[in-house]
Amino acid sequence: MGGVLGLQCGAVLTTRLYPAVGPGGVVTVRLCLAALVLVAPWRPRIRADRSALGIIATAGTLLALHHLAYYEAVDRLPLGAVTTLEFLGPFVIALCGSWRLFDLLWACLAATVWSCSAIPARPSTWPERSVPPSPGAAGAYTSW
Repeated sequence: MGGVLGLQCGAVLTTRLYPAVGPGGVVTVRLCLAALVLVAPWRPRIRADRSALGIIATAGTLLALHHLAYYEAVDRLPLGAVTTLEFLGPFVIALCGSWRLFDLLWACLAATVWSCSAIPARPSTWPERSVPPSPGAAGAYTSW
């Protein structure tokens, strides 16, 4: 929950940065600030072998790509639509791993609510440069 909260609050707070640095710059600023916040209090020493460093580098790269795909989509589409697409990845993974009928009923309810809310009330409020939400979908599926 903390990760999702951080991503959403960061997306709201960085909306003024988009015109100045673009989505790539926003991701860079966010990840650098996060690294400073995590490293400053503890100043960890890296005590890992090469295989662990490779895993750490891979995880960091995937996190950066996930954020880049998400913020590219936020730059083009409303935040709520992008967040919905981003949650489809873990939702589908959880649904595929479940064998209970009760879970399937909740999934059908969620799909119904999503399909009703996915239709914008006033399409004219969407940005003029709206494109198909491929960056958000890419971030949703490739990151999970």
